Amino acid sequence: MPAIHTEASPWQSTLLSLIDAMTPAEAAQTAVVVADVPGEETMHEAGRVARLHPGVPVFVLTSDGAGTSGAIFDQLRPYQRALLVGGQLPGDTWTRFARHWHECFRLRNPAPPGDPKAATRRPWADLDDFIRQDNILQLRSIMAAVAARGRRWVPGRAVVPGSFIELNDRDLEEIALAEHTRWYRRRLAAGWTAAPKTGTVRAAHTLVNSKVVPWDKLGAQDRAGAVEYLRSQLAQLEDVGFMPVVPEGGPPTAAEFQRVGTVRARRLHTRRRWTRPAGGELSGEAGDWRVFDDRGDERTIRDTAFRASHEPLGGERWRRTGTYRAWQVTEERVLRTLEGRAVAQPGDWVVEGRGGERWPVTDVQFRRTYRAVASE
Repeated sequence: MPAIHTEASPWQSTLLSLIDAMTPAEAAQTAVVVADVPGEETMHEAGRVARLHPGVPVFVLTSDGAGTSGAIFDQLRPYQRALLVGGQLPGDTWTRFARHWHECFRLRNPAPPGDPKAATRRPWADLDDFIRQDNILQLRSIMAAVAARGRRWVPGRAVVPGSFIELNDRDLEEIALAEHTRWYRRRLAAGWTAAPKTGTVRAAHTLVNSKVVPWDKLGAQDRAGAVEYLRSQLAQLEDVGFMPVVPEGGPPTAAEFQRVGTVRARRLHTRRRWTRPAGGELSGEAGDWRVFDDRGDERTIRDTAFRASHEPLGGERWRRTGTYRAWQVTEERVLRTLEGRAVAQPGDWVVEGRGGERWPVTDVQFRRTYRAVASE
């Protein structure tokens, strides 16, 4: 066991001299853990010791695990306090999510005894370390690939109702490709192969997997299976409270547009279902507004949103008002609007309301009812 020297009183004036007095061999086997609440004096002195004795690791307590910055602090190593559960450190967020994914998958897809897949479908605690770590890397890889497509991961409770835009099939296939490439390369580096080499004998459950090939060498069924598995993983992430959103304000191509024109509108007294020409069955509730434009297109709008974006002209006539952000889509997109799931077809526009809610508008209707705001 290592020798531990503790100092319960102010240490700032004695730590450096204590290490200065050590022999090189003693210093090489020494580490310093600063348990004080971080403060300017504490961090400055800890940083000075770390700079003068770079071979002695100096750990400082931080609240969020982030490292410090600045020339004098770049040698410090941050750590966090943690509670022990059953004498062990609790799993971090990555581990908890990966375990959740794995347990959901293995319980839905049990492998019979003797099947080569059985080794990867054991309970989490019984998994081989390589497989367990791979589950964690898979989670990080997928979340990073989603973020690389302009999404931001946020807690589900922070998602504005009616604002979520689902990933489409092309997104899912490209993310599945990226994840398979990571998975494939990691196994190649560990000595895996798609089939045993001639004249060798390998255990049925180790170092052999028929999918250890590049994405374009996978069969169509395997590629489709990878996409569906990814879809289920994203659904599980949403179940535990994390969703990949298009950030507020939309993508870089979004711009400001002013609403123009007039409509007829009346309050609903009962629930009403309606269908967009581009696809998607939506519904308005009692108290919402049923709106018709001059071309006869129908939609429903929540009362608060309607009154914030229309001025009364008398009777059922209302003028459309306000400036909104919008962007045109080049691929099919499914929006979870306040009225239900709606489909934006290539060429349609996504409009973002003042409260963050979004809805699709066909290109023909958009050009008729929105005008670009001139930039200053």
